[in-house]
Amino acid sequence: MTNAIEYVNWDRKRENIRPIPDYAIRPPDELFEDRHTWHTRPEEYICQNFIGKVCLLLGIRASESRFRWRGSVNKLIENYINAPHDYKATTLCKPLYDWEEKDILKYLHSNKLPICRIYDWQMFAKMDLRTSGWLHPEKARHLKKLRQIDPQFYDQLLKIFPEQAVHERYSEEMDKDKIVAEYGKSWETIKHFIEKNYKDEMTKNIALHRLYQIWKLSQSERNARLNCYPLDYVLKYFIRGEVRKLLLPYRKSRKEWKTLL
Repeated sequence: MTNAIEYVNWDRKRENIRPIPDYAIRPPDELFEDRHTWHTRPEEYICQNFIGKVCLLLGIRASESRFRWRGSVNKLIENYINAPHDYKATTLCKPLYDWEEKDILKYLHSNKLPICRIYDWQMFAKMDLRTSGWLHPEKARHLKKLRQIDPQFYDQLLKIFPEQAVHERYSEEMDKDKIVAEYGKSWETIKHFIEKNYKDEMTKNIALHRLYQIWKLSQSERNARLNCYPLDYVLKYFIRGEVRKLLLPYRKSRKEWKTLL
């Protein structure tokens, strides 16, 4: 069952896997603990010492996930060049957004460029060739593969976050169908699920706000007609605990679209 808590990288209130590097760009000491001021606007701190507009190059690809696809198609032309929400002096550019995995590997091979060893380990462990934090709700289900590719890092991670071992051991045994049958009956029952299972108050409030946002989106004429936010799909989003990102509409097959339109 979900027990979502807030996690902060480089938290000074606990031990970290490794010290914060001296060369890291960081806010002033007096703002370090005030995450609401700086943690949600990293572009401002990364670019604070540059004059004029700055372009940040990102290596994300649209085919890696629907969230990454959505973050790359905001415009009809130059859809891989976007502006952050708040800091207008920075532009985000994703030049590899339409590349596939094989394109990347072919480019590296053709230009005799070294490849990160992590990707070799991921391939032999039969994992997707992409990186993300191991405390991510979906990624944490594959901790046993981290034991295979980097046992030293696995031990360092569990030393600080021992509860992840419980998540790894029992996540596959969780009966999601039973949870959906119990809490997927209405928007109100989904709200009850959040109130019961989200222990951290800040994360619970974020989840409840997300639920309201998703409900409002589901009420639009197009989304209601196409049933883009079915209740079981919405509930599974909250079971995963990925409430930092707004849930995208459910993508139906071409056959389903024809019948609905």
